[in-house]
Amino acid sequence: MSASQGWGQRARRGVVEFVAIFLGVSLSFLADDWRENLGDRRQAELVLAGIRADLEQDLPLINFLLRTDSAAVEGGAWLHSNWERARPPQDSVTWALGTLHNGGPYSPVRSEYESAKSAGRLQLIPDGSLREAITNHYERWQPHHVTVRNASMDFDFELMRQLRPHVRFSTEFGDLPVFPGVEFGSPWPAVTDDVVVRNSLVHALTFRRLHRNQFVGHRAETLRLIELIDGALR
Repeated sequence: MSASQGWGQRARRGVVEFVAIFLGVSLSFLADDWRENLGDRRQAELVLAGIRADLEQDLPLINFLLRTDSAAVEGGAWLHSNWERARPPQDSVTWALGTLHNGGPYSPVRSEYESAKSAGRLQLIPDGSLREAITNHYERWQPHHVTVRNASMDFDFELMRQLRPHVRFSTEFGDLPVFPGVEFGSPWPAVTDDVVVRNSLVHALTFRRLHRNQFVGHRAETLRLIELIDGALR
């Protein structure tokens, strides 16, 4: 074998070894990237599944508040339209006032969202539009509805405070009534002539109607977000 032939064989062997090493290193990097992408995708799925579970837990409270708001709007509207009557039925009046004093605060479930946000895992959601929809829901709309709900409750309690001079409660121990079910100690005209009471009723009814109308949209948005997450998980 000549020197040139020996050199050629060594050169070919060196090229083959170089290509093999290059492919091995490249495949190793590709495998690492694949494992990392697979892990990120799994983490994104866990984040979405957790947020979906939180949204699902919100729905019973949303439905309850919508029912109480609808009843309050109905009761408040009846009371407002019958305000000038000389002697409206006592049980109807206490029912109407009771609906305005029924309900509760809106405390949405945010555990998975806050956990993913603090850990930077929201960025793992590949769909930018879905990620934006989730962020808007938790950062914009939920706080808005919490604020409106709290304002509505403040007006409800203000109406009860203004009615207090006109209401007669039982003083027998163990027989203190839970509103509704009270009796008016003042004649009804004395109640209706109280401008502060009338204004308090209007404010309470207005904010309850506002909250109910906005909350209907919030429920629809919650259901739409659940559908979007289901589509991403599929």
